[in-house]
Amino acid sequence: MSIPSIKALIAGLLLWQIAVPNPPVSARPPALNFMQITMLAVVASDRSGARQKAITADFAIHPQGMALNTPREAVMAFYETHDAAYLSMDRNSELAGFVLRSDKGQFFYTNAVEMPASFTLQARVQGPSGWSVHDFLHTHPGGHKDQNFFSDPDRLAVLNGTKPYYLRTPSGDVRFMDIPLAKSTHILSGARGKSICPEQKPCMTEHPWHDRRLKGDWASAIRRPT
Repeated sequence: MSIPSIKALIAGLLLWQIAVPNPPVSARPPALNFMQITMLAVVASDRSGARQKAITADFAIHPQGMALNTPREAVMAFYETHDAAYLSMDRNSELAGFVLRSDKGQFFYTNAVEMPASFTLQARVQGPSGWSVHDFLHTHPGGHKDQNFFSDPDRLAVLNGTKPYYLRTPSGDVRFMDIPLAKSTHILSGARGKSICPEQKPCMTEHPWHDRRLKGDWASAIRRPT
């Protein structure tokens, strides 16, 4: 190759580098970090003496957990996305997840993790740097009585500074509890919280085992609702 040809090649490479610069920092994917959270979330089922099982689980943004404008939009999207899984769960399990707030003020929901119905949770929530955990979401199982409100341990966890709680109940309601609601709850009347469904009436599918007390061998032989 002649010297003029080499010079032309070098000049062309320099022009290409100028025309295609490195992407600005703001356009690069955000770095991920882990937000470590210890949660206390114990369902007050009718199984006397149920032992709390310690669970460690990882959570990340759900592939369909697109940016939403309000936390409640993200909450409803979480429950709708995972509703088929919830409706097929047995009486000793529930789902848990989180809503994250981005540094732009938008809201995303995570995957759901199946938990035993009486548990403590050590959660590792993965998200971009600058994001924060906004809410904790969980369900109560069918197959027991009195599962349509928060448990008293739920209420105590909120009072102790845990994130606000949301609950998808077997009746199809979605309920919310934060510190003011937890403080106004009388222990004898149950930790009701507040419904976020339209007209404060159940707005999701009722669990097949809603408000049914399953007992004995018949209950243990059936894992999934039919």
